[in-house]
This record gives sequence, structure tokens and C-alpha cells, in this order.
Amino acid sequence: MRCALGLLSLLAVCSLPAKAQLPDVWEAIAKINTEKPTSIRFDLSESLPEGGHLQGVQWFERAENAFLLLSGSSKGYAYILTVPLSDQDDTKSVLAKLLPSPYRHAGGFQIVDGQYAAIGLEDNETKNVSKVWVIDVSANSFREPMKPVVSIERLGEVERATAGAIAMAHLKDRYLLVVGTWDSATLDFYESNEHPLNDARCRFEKGETWSAADADRSSWSDSNYGSYQNFNLIIDRQGQCFLAGFCRDGEANRLDLYEWRRDPLTPFSGRLVKCGSRTFGCVETTFQAGAGLRVRKDGSIAVYACSHRNEVVEVFE
Repeated sequence: MRCALGLLSLLAVCSLPAKAQLPDVWEAIAKINTEKPTSIRFDLSESLPEGGHLQGVQWFERAENAFLLLSGSSKGYAYILTVPLSDQDDTKSVLAKLLPSPYRHAGGFQIVDGQYAAIGLEDNETKNVSKVWVIDVSANSFREPMKPVVSIERLGEVERATAGAIAMAHLKDRYLLVVGTWDSATLDFYESNEHPLNDARCRFEKGETWSAADADRSSWSDSNYGSYQNFNLIIDRQGQCFLAGFCRDGEANRLDLYEWRRDPLTPFSGRLVKCGSRTFGCVETTFQAGAGLRVRKDGSIAVYACSHRNEVVEVFE
């Protein structure tokens, strides 16, 4: 398959946001202590809704106050759970609804520019319809139903039109959005236009779809590809794009790192190249529920994991 011209032009000019300082992504991941997580416990202001579970976790900061945001699914609606981490804040979480059924299943998501949350909302029963929302969480009270600044409608083949794991990164004047479908068997790549996310003229155009079944794995560190529940995009100092996937493989909680190569002479099936894997010793959490990472200003990486329904997040640093 050929890579869409728009996606090629985007990747060719990708640059590292000023806040991040990552000369080597794999080296930063290799430095994480994977066996001694720190536990963050929180109180629920109300019980989690019936059915479903927590699906993803991201660290977020606003006005010097830190929070954990956790996505969740239920029988009736998708939601985001906000957990304050600052000492001056109430330790109880706040639940904000996203969309009602059939978009009841909020999956893995990513915080972008310290301001936006890119998240997928799918019908996990028919598996043929979903939405991808970009939400300005910096301007949200966390107590009212959340609304998007960008909404992408997806409709199509069963399991291929889902949106279970979302990753997004700011690449100079555009955004790259990756949508993992059911069990992340395929990845859909989207590119934004030149308008800011909070501009009503902002639009995302779908480019190519990468398929795990058709992937060229000859250059991979190993041939394993997981049923990823969460993805995060990372851009290094040189402008290279990396995709971190979080999965549960048997009894192992695994982070797999891939480089997204943009050489136009490389077939699309060979663009995603596995760099390596690390296994994390979760105690009370699991990558099968939700996980995510944070790139700190000093260039280090922290990995977060949640449980399905318990009030705990584990942090690996």
C-alpha cells in the first residue's frame, strides 16, 4: 500500500514540542523501574456506574494543580473520572459523562499539549460505529458533561470502525491521530489541517490503514504484536515518531515501543517497526484495564496503570 501524500508531508515536518526533551525514547523507557510501582489511592465521590470498567489513565496539570484522568465505560454511558492529586484539593474523584449508549465504551486516550484529551467512544456491541473526540480539558469544570472541540464520525465494517485506543501528537502545525480498532488489529491514521484544535474550521482527514495481519515484521525486535488497550504517541528531539502500546499478554503487563518510519520508499506495511518491549510488575492494576505514560520536562518517562474498578493507580518511574 502507498502512504497518503498528506500523511507523508505531515511526518516529514514533525518537530518536538518545546516542553519535552527526549533524545532517545527507548533509552528513557529502559530506565523505568518496572518492578516497584508507587500506589496512588483515591476516593470515589460516587460508585462507578454499572457495567464496564476503567479503560485508560493520563496525568494532567492545570493551574499548577495535578490530576489523573481515567476513561471509563458502562452500560449506559462513557465517562471521564478526574482524580485530584494536589494537597489543597479534595481527594474525591469527580465523574463527568461523555456520551450515552450506544457510545458507552470510552477506551484508551492521550493528553496532548497539556490541554486536550483525544478519546474514542464506541458501540462495543454492534462494533460498527464510533466517534473520536478531542476535548479541551483545560477549560472544563469536570462536573458537567464534556463536549468536544473536534468530533470525528466513524461508521463501517464490524470491528474495523471501532475506536478502542487513541493516540495523538502535535507535529509542528498539524496533529497526527492514530486510532486503534478492535484489539488494535488495524491502525487508522488521521492528519489535521492547519487550523488549531479549538478552531471551528479544524478538520481531520483519514489517511492509510495499517494492518497487523499484513505487517512486515522482518526488522522488528521480536514478532509479537499485542491486543493493545492503550496507545501513546511520543515525538523525540529529532522529530521521530514513536508509538507505545500497552497490553496484557498472559500474565505479563507489556509495553511495546514502535517507531513510525516516514521514508516514502518504504512500503506502508513496513512503516511500523518494533523497537523493544518491557514487562511491568503491576500489583493491584493491569494493562488489560488501562495504562498510559507521561513525558516529564526532564526527559524521563512515567508509566501509569489502573485497575478495572478499584480506586488505585500504580506509577512506574
